[in-house]
Amino acid sequence: MTSAQHRGCKVDGCGRSHRSRGYCRMHYKRWQNGTDLNAPPRVVEVVHRESCTVENCNNKHQARGFCHVHYARWNRTGSPMGKGPLPRSEVVRLRRLVGVPDDGPTPEMCKEWEYAEGVAA
Repeated sequence: MTSAQHRGCKVDGCGRSHRSRGYCRMHYKRWQNGTDLNAPPRVVEVVHRESCTVENCNNKHQARGFCHVHYARWNRTGSPMGKGPLPRSEVVRLRRLVGVPDDGPTPEMCKEWEYAEGVAA
């Protein structure tokens, strides 16, 4: 047991195998970061799920408690239920409410907004 791969970590009571500079992987990382070598190891709870946690969804679990569809929505919008784009009629209603043409702002309006915000040079 003289080879480097069979030596133990040099931190008293560790028991893990040697990785580098006499430390196991965890203690070597702590040594690199300048943190306390004798602090207790972090315990990470791993939860294994079979299906999505969203009500009435039985799709296979992918990540963070969600299936692929709900995870993508959560990642994009912050909610697993997501919010799709506004219907065209709602976009037109909101544009009319603030005085913008139905097909969007004109180039002149954009320039006015840029000057008002101090964006344009």
